[in-house]
Amino acid sequence: MATQHEKGTGRGNGKVVSLHRRTNLRPAIEIHWSEANAEKLRLAVDAVSRCGAAIMLGRTSDGGALSICILDGDSKIKEYPHTAEELAETLDAIAAEYVDL
Repeated sequence: MATQHEKGTGRGNGKVVSLHRRTNLRPAIEIHWSEANAEKLRLAVDAVSRCGAAIMLGRTSDGGALSICILDGDSKIKEYPHTAEELAETLDAIAAEYVDL
């Protein structure tokens, strides 16, 4: 989808510029939290929260990935699994990383 910017490029030349929306290069595949293994999710959330950190769960605006954000003090860790397999691996890694802290 292109739109016209009537005031130019901002470089003082006054030419009309076509703006194009960036498209995602990944195939249009949606993933949902219902595809998560409930036990793996429970273990990851439990491990993070027992260490005093926070975990936020969401989904990207295009639906192509899930969003996991861990807030631990001043650090912020973000993961974007795109498939159920990637999600399972990510949840296992989170549980393993935080379980011993």
